Amino acid sequence: GGGDADDPGSEDGPGPEDSGPDYELDGSEPRFLGAPITERKGKIFYGGFEKEGVEYKVGTDVYLEPGASDAPPFIARLHEVYAYSFAKEEVYFTARWWYREADVREYGLRSKAREASLQAEDGELFYAVHDDENHADTVLRPARVGVLRGEGPPPPLGDPHDYFCARAYEEGAVVDVTDVYAVQRPRIRQGILRELSRQPAIPGLAERNAAAAERGAKRQRLGDGSALGRGDDEDDDDARARKSKASYEELCSIMLTRKALEVWLDAEPRDLQSVLRYSMVRVAQRLQSGRCHYAAGIVLEVRQAQPYRLGSKVASHALWVRTGQGRKLVRMDALSNEAFTRAEYDEFKVPVTSHAARDKSRKLRGIAARYADLFSEEEQRRMDDAAQRAEEAAAREKEAEQARREEEARRGEGGEGL
Repeated sequence: GGGDADDPGSEDGPGPEDSGPDYELDGSEPRFLGAPITERKGKIFYGGFEKEGVEYKVGTDVYLEPGASDAPPFIARLHEVYAYSFAKEEVYFTARWWYREADVREYGLRSKAREASLQAEDGELFYAVHDDENHADTVLRPARVGVLRGEGPPPPLGDPHDYFCARAYEEGAVVDVTDVYAVQRPRIRQGILRELSRQPAIPGLAERNAAAAERGAKRQRLGDGSALGRGDDEDDDDARARKSKASYEELCSIMLTRKALEVWLDAEPRDLQSVLRYSMVRVAQRLQSGRCHYAAGIVLEVRQAQPYRLGSKVASHALWVRTGQGRKLVRMDALSNEAFTRAEYDEFKVPVTSHAARDKSRKLRGIAARYADLFSEEEQRRMDDAAQRAEEAAAREKEAEQARREEEARRGEGGEGL
């Protein structure tokens, strides 16, 4: 039986109570808010508009009518609101889009492995370098999208119209944006900075981002090398590890070989960033004599580079590395497949603590466990062996420190008896 197609309670469609989130409001025609701000190139710009009793100002997130009746609405952020000089009552706007996972898949990723493993969390949207002109008639109702900063989960989203963004999409690539200053794509970095300046008031988001920013600032104050891994899950009883220099074995446990990096290229971009930053590498440096000198280095930053071959893969990353001789930008094909030597460890003067190296090692193994199917048994065994040697070296150092303290205590007791 066919009911009236315009009746939401008819047999042809579910009633509003069955349709999930209420995406649409009822009401009046849109009209501009306030006086014009400026006029240029045949457009008259305003600060916002009102529709159906709701004010929409520049920077507001909105639902827009979907392209198909059975599809969820589009989500975008108002960038400009204006009228054309020949139609001064018609409300138009330019909006920048937030993509759903389905949109990212529709436009496609260059890496088929990353596309196969792509999975958005509940409430997650992707920042898109994509804007369009629309008429205010297409607006359904407001939404709110918050950009996450720093590591950690998003705040609980109690409102079905609240969303979060931790990644961006541009030209076939998905990019982590939780550390905006590490983003190498200029349009994404500038856009995220703009959106951070006009964040919506989502419960818990401001507090979460403020805490993450403080942790990041604390790590930055500690300096390049000591920033590694120091912070969130420190063990207050492990004062020695927080103060002592990382051992050779501990730094080897967080080293990435060229061969391992080739495998990591198939990881999610946000995981690849987490793996690379503050890992150790062995860098080849060509001397004027033509000989090749190797140095141990720590990765401080990951930057975008022109595509180049890395084994059987194509890489587009360059690493900002600090060695004992200074800082330099290197491609991953300039890294060694061998561990750095003890002599190279002695030349490495960057202050990385024992606690920092252990924390980074735990994080590396945690991420590697999620990608176990990518690594050969040999590579997994190498990582496990390196971690085991680091633990054994730490245990020996702890025993030696305890022995030194006991010896000092005995000498002190002997001195008191004289």
